[in-house]
Amino acid sequence: MTIRVLLADDNEITRRGLTWIMDSSPDVEVCGEAVDGEEAVARAGELQPDVVLLDVRMPRLDGLESIGHLLNLPHPPRILMLTTFHEDESVRVALRATVLALELDGELDLYRGQGEG
Repeated sequence: MTIRVLLADDNEITRRGLTWIMDSSPDVEVCGEAVDGEEAVARAGELQPDVVLLDVRMPRLDGLESIGHLLNLPHPPRILMLTTFHEDESVRVALRATVLALELDGELDLYRGQGEG
């Protein structure tokens, strides 16, 4: 089974690097890219990826604001949040939305949201 991923990040170098990493796995296919949250939501509706990898900070509609729109799609994807910032509030917002959040700070820490409670 191949996992289809939509990458959403306003930094082209980051998107290229993530695509390169994901292309090395036979079980992962990058099915599309977006440069901001609005495009990510539109492309997710068109492409119906299994996973959307969202940067927290993007122009027009940031990653956190995109979560609700993505989860309301007819075929909502799983969501991974990507950030290089240590923003506790951003992580809490993502976790409340039952999102997988990935924080890159030299180490990889995976946070799994269980919703509010």
